[in-house]
Amino acid sequence: MHQAPALALRLPPERLWLRGVRTLGVSALLGASGWLAWHAVQTGTPSRAMLWLVTLSSLPALWLLYRAPPPVGHTLSWHPDEALWRVQRTPSSGPAAPPQTGRIDCIADGTHWILLRHSGRGIPSTWLCASRHDHPASWHALRCAVFSPGARPEPATVSDE
Repeated sequence: MHQAPALALRLPPERLWLRGVRTLGVSALLGASGWLAWHAVQTGTPSRAMLWLVTLSSLPALWLLYRAPPPVGHTLSWHPDEALWRVQRTPSSGPAAPPQTGRIDCIADGTHWILLRHSGRGIPSTWLCASRHDHPASWHALRCAVFSPGARPEPATVSDE
């Protein structure tokens, strides 16, 4: 079986994903504060335990809103001679980060969209989403590269000795 040809693909920032994360955070905050307001109307002043409960349950939502990263694009490239995937962050302003070499794992494949995770030794995982709509000319090449036999290094075998 042949390896997929070299590939370089510019992935735009996933603004829809970031909007979803922020919407989830706002919904959680509104739900917690709405529950507290409803309870206050029904029973009067909320107790300290209820205030703590709402505060603690709102912390993950606040974290989602605060830590949602700014939209950043990526350049994904496959080098079949070296059997390496490289991902380079390309922010909208400022210099691009140096490329990081690792492996690609297909997390979800919806035929017309694909969710990938780029990871490696000593680098943080990077989640990448690509769709056939955004990359019609290189969609087939991307799928061939992701699922080619050389794209996934074989795990080291462990002997029973």
